Amino acid sequence: MDTPPQLVPLLIVGNLVFFVVMWVGVLALISVLSGWGTLARQYPMPPNAGASPAAGTFSLVSAFLNRSRYSGCLKVTVGPEGLGLSVLGLFRMNHPPLLIPWNAIEDLRAEDNRARFKIRTGERPVSVDLRGVRGDLLAGAWQGGGYSSVPTATPYPPPSVIR
Repeated sequence: MDTPPQLVPLLIVGNLVFFVVMWVGVLALISVLSGWGTLARQYPMPPNAGASPAAGTFSLVSAFLNRSRYSGCLKVTVGPEGLGLSVLGLFRMNHPPLLIPWNAIEDLRAEDNRARFKIRTGERPVSVDLRGVRGDLLAGAWQGGGYSSVPTATPYPPPSVIR
């Protein structure tokens, strides 16, 4: 069965609309299931955030928030105000940038390239497992209530040096 030529543009537009609606719906569902929406209501990124220099900025970070996986699409910033979390542009729908104050983070366990903690909310705490961040830098900032108490961090060696 041949498709009439006048229906081809309609099919293309219909498929694009379907894809966009599904994309937005899936991102909204992930935001709800992960707890990002709850965090966004309680800890939105203020417009003037980031005016102070950051102790560390990590891009393409992977994380689990509750049981939802964010694979290589997060940017994490460690600053005096708290921990900044944002999602890369293509995935930002229903995921506004967050600024989690240090006093909202509890039960932090840090390793070389990983940090696990809980974020207090008015509801249930959100469990976070960040991979690709300097755990020692994050732990020092958390314990000091800001990064001013963290010693100067040495950057990780380039991947070619790591065995």
